[in-house]
Amino acid sequence: MSTRTILTTSVMVASLAFTSCNTATEKCPIYPEAVKTLVYQEMKDRTLIRDLHIGQDDCHLSLVIIIGYAANEKYAKEQGDDMVRLTKSFGPGPAPGKEIGEGLYDYLIGIYRLDETEVALGAKAKQARRISW
Repeated sequence: MSTRTILTTSVMVASLAFTSCNTATEKCPIYPEAVKTLVYQEMKDRTLIRDLHIGQDDCHLSLVIIIGYAANEKYAKEQGDDMVRLTKSFGPGPAPGKEIGEGLYDYLIGIYRLDETEVALGAKAKQARRISW
């Protein structure tokens, strides 16, 4: 099993514990593959970014970033913030402003090293204006 698969699975499991105000009948738009590709293209060439993944479970988006060993926690959180902003900018719903702002999805952001060490874990509910790290 690849590191990406393991980390994606662990973030998706963690996202089940991440609660929101959605009702059982509420549906969110499927986040398009073409838009995921735009986010990946924008982020993949950044220093110390090794891999990325966006997963969706109804109104929950799980973002996984794999970073190099030289990256510190501050850098990791900046990249997580940027990935949420890009995801909101390119995808359906309101674009971010000075603050990330409210949106259509709940976000769980996991940032890990290649050896699966957690560097930062954040969450943003759809009604929240920023990420809680």
